[in-house]
Amino acid sequence: MANPNTAAVALTRVFGALGVCGLIGAVALPAAARDTTNLSQTLAPDVQEWVRGLRGANNISCCDEADGIDPVWETHGNGYRVHYQGDWLRVEPDALLAIPNRLGVARAWIGHTADGKPYVRCFIPGPTT
Repeated sequence: MANPNTAAVALTRVFGALGVCGLIGAVALPAAARDTTNLSQTLAPDVQEWVRGLRGANNISCCDEADGIDPVWETHGNGYRVHYQGDWLRVEPDALLAIPNRLGVARAWIGHTADGKPYVRCFIPGPTT
């Protein structure tokens, strides 16, 4: 049976060899894809392509439909906020997608800072009732 610490040791060596720049690059990558609503299985191909092309005002890719979450969200002041893992995250103006929503539901793409704190990378509000 393999030693469970082998992978941790190997990663430590890899990140040590890569140095700080490599670690920052790894942190900046999107988290593993997770589709919490099976949305990606129900979208037409043209809508899937539209989602993959979404970018925030800062030109950061929102990624694709499988990376997003189906958020609890609300208007807050002059903007929005998204509930994520027990906290309310403010949607910064450059993360707001102020375009017609072809999904029909709200979607949020979450990123993480270098110190692991979540933030809203992109957000498109859904219909309000």
